[in-house]
Amino acid sequence: NRQRILQAIDQVKTGAVTTAVRDSKYKKGKIKKGSFIGLFQGEIVSAGDNVVETACALLAEMIEEGDELASVIIGEDVKKEKHDFILDLLADKDLEVEVIDGGQPVYQYIFGVE
Repeated sequence: NRQRILQAIDQVKTGAVTTAVRDSKYKKGKIKKGSFIGLFQGEIVSAGDNVVETACALLAEMIEEGDELASVIIGEDVKKEKHDFILDLLADKDLEVEVIDGGQPVYQYIFGVE
């Protein structure tokens, strides 16, 4: 069982959307303090003033051919109308979607894709 669990963990890709705490740069440009940033594999891969656009750009980096399941953990400050667009995007990619109202304070979204 331990071996199967470890193999399953290796198949899960995680990403998160949070708010920049200072002005910065990443490979695609500048980031202003207060902007939303998408984090994947320890790097900033998306940034912008719109949480949904930032999340969708992050998911575009995360999703690969053969992925089947996406978990969406929603933070405390995200309104339902915001994440409906993201859920539609994931459904269009033929992913089974699991939504969890996590209520976490720092990350607007946490994603798991496998």
